[in-house]
Amino acid sequence: MFVLRDIAHRAFGASHTLRVTVASLGANVVAVLAFALVSAVPAHEVDSYAAVIAALVPSARIVAASAIAFLAANAVDALMYEAVRGRWFSRATVSTSISAPLDSLVFALIAFAGELPASAIAEIVALNTAVKVAMSAAIAAPSLLRRGW
Repeated sequence: MFVLRDIAHRAFGASHTLRVTVASLGANVVAVLAFALVSAVPAHEVDSYAAVIAALVPSARIVAASAIAFLAANAVDALMYEAVRGRWFSRATVSTSISAPLDSLVFALIAFAGELPASAIAEIVALNTAVKVAMSAAIAAPSLLRRGW
């Protein structure tokens, strides 16, 4: 979540946070490759093997959408967090309010454009953004309560 990236930015600085962001993207790539390797293993009389493989191996388009959205949104989040002055909460609020919808929009457009109607993509973006903002608020709440807003 973007608030976690903002917390790392505040605690360790921009360059360390960038390294962590790239490392987490690398971990995602390793996971995708591991799932692809699992899918190449021959089935051993498992009735639902095809269903398991279909669930574990995302399409290249979904993987690309996720990676591009992740990098774009994290870059924008870092730039906005750095550009905004003021208390941590203000900086995190501004950066998350821009990066969360951007992440959702970039992912949905790359993953689903041409496959789903625009109205469905808009719903995906809205719901994903709402979930990301709610999760960011939940992550930030303990810090805000402890520090007294």
